[in-house]
Amino acid sequence: MGVATTTIVSVGFIAVALTFGRVLARPVFRSIETIRAPGTLAVLALAFALILSSLAASAGSAMILGAFAAGMILNNAAERGEIERATTTIGHFLVPIFFASVGAAVKLSAFTDSTTIAVAALLIAVGVVGKYLSAYAPWWFRGNKPLIGVAMIPRGEVGLIFAQMGLTTRAISPSLFSALALMVLVTTFLAPPVLARVGAKGAWRGRVRDDVGIDDLVAGDWQHRTPRSVPDPGSSD
Repeated sequence: MGVATTTIVSVGFIAVALTFGRVLARPVFRSIETIRAPGTLAVLALAFALILSSLAASAGSAMILGAFAAGMILNNAAERGEIERATTTIGHFLVPIFFASVGAAVKLSAFTDSTTIAVAALLIAVGVVGKYLSAYAPWWFRGNKPLIGVAMIPRGEVGLIFAQMGLTTRAISPSLFSALALMVLVTTFLAPPVLARVGAKGAWRGRVRDDVGIDDLVAGDWQHRTPRSVPDPGSSD
């Protein structure tokens, strides 16, 4: 399947899934909610994501797109909060297994190969510069572009998923997979300290403890507003 065909299939699948998924999901989740059995919504949400992932794979797209579509649909559900809490608990169990499987596929001996290191260094440089500059692409946006650019740098589980798919299908070599894994590792550890440094510029102490503070920081509103008084967590008042 060519790139153009794959793109069309992926976009078409998401469009169809969002259109029909929202219509079908609402009555199903509402009826299940009346049961009030512990864990029912979590199991149903997981099954919903697995079904859409399977349908995405059957349509010739990536399974992750099906899971992504499921998340977008469930985001609009009235039971969103409960579903999010339940699936987060499931994620605490499944995510370490995923990263362990990825780590097991990495050839440590590849890191002694100069070609692998050179490819990884190139990927890191391109990834950091490209992601950072992408924040400046929407010229009409007047927010905190440096902050957004740095926040775009980490390439985590999504990159690893596609890299592992490429390794499984033999589309990429074990050495290239190791280089990609190293790129993900470096950018993941690089971003947080840089993000904290960039975010601290112009931000008041304790200003970003809530979602509103984060939104203001990203939008650049901290340049025009006076800081809100944030209660001290240790205060008894």
